[in-house]
Formats: sequence, C-alpha cells, structure tokens
Amino acid sequence: EELCAHLPVQLEGPANVSIYLYDNNTFIVESFQNESVQVNVALDKQFKTITDIQSNATIGGELRKPGFGWWNRGKKEKNIFTVSIKPHSFRVFKF
Repeated sequence: EELCAHLPVQLEGPANVSIYLYDNNTFIVESFQNESVQVNVALDKQFKTITDIQSNATIGGELRKPGFGWWNRGKKEKNIFTVSIKPHSFRVFKF
C-alpha cells in the first residue's frame, strides 16, 4: 500500500523540505535547505491545478499513471505539480 495514501496531498523532494496540510484545501511547502529546490506535489487526479496564494499564479499538473506490476496494484492516477522553493522560505497553495 502506498505510504500516506489517505492524505490528499503528498510531497516528493529532498530532505529538509516539509509540507503542512490544512482542512480548507490549502497547504504550505517549506524549505529548510540552503539553496533553491524543486519538489513535486502529488494530488488526486480530480485536482488539475493548484494556486499560489501569495502570487495568485495557477500551476497546472501533469497526470501520472501507476506503472504495471503487482507493486502498483491499488495505486491511483495522480496529478503532479512541480514547484520551486527558495532557500529558507515557504509557499502557500490552494487546491
């Protein structure tokens, strides 16, 4: 079973980057890195865009289908959003 499969938002990225999920369909991605990083945010496929609350910019996702094989059984399609986070900063998004 996919780790944290019950969470609507999942983070894929390097160490020292955190995600904070709120119950109003918003989340924060915060970086404690000393350089800018790119991370992937994975959401259920029904969410086609996310909005950066601070800039009001809309970011489109790319559909990821689970691969073939028994290890992918039960995994669902996800939209993947790639975002950049500056050093020691955060971004707030709505989905």
